[in-house]
Amino acid sequence: MLLVISILSSLRNVFLPLAGDEITYARIAENIILQGQYHLDGKPTAITPVIPFFLAFFYTTNNPEIGFMLAKLFNLGFVFFGLRFCFLFLKKLNLDPNIAILVLLLTVVNNNFTLWISRLYPEAMIFC
Repeated sequence: MLLVISILSSLRNVFLPLAGDEITYARIAENIILQGQYHLDGKPTAITPVIPFFLAFFYTTNNPEIGFMLAKLFNLGFVFFGLRFCFLFLKKLNLDPNIAILVLLLTVVNNNFTLWISRLYPEAMIFC
């Protein structure tokens, strides 16, 4: 139940507008789509390319918000793969399944995890 509450509380970020670095990633993605260049403000950028490429992949001209939501949900998929890998790793260490589940629950209910689980930041890829 605790896992479900944590995931549901983090899903609110899927419907929120972009903020912070997400706006920069969206501008880079727009340059990738429209100009074919990995640039920001007309100059090459050194920002990690993972998230701008996700945004460019899900880019829609009619309704950009749908593309942002799809990119956030895709990023959320990497979080689930990371959780699965973490559980399988703990199981491979011959830990009691209850302990493995408790470690996952401790990870999932962490405030930082809940904050970035559905935001467009590269932490989900790193976790995966």
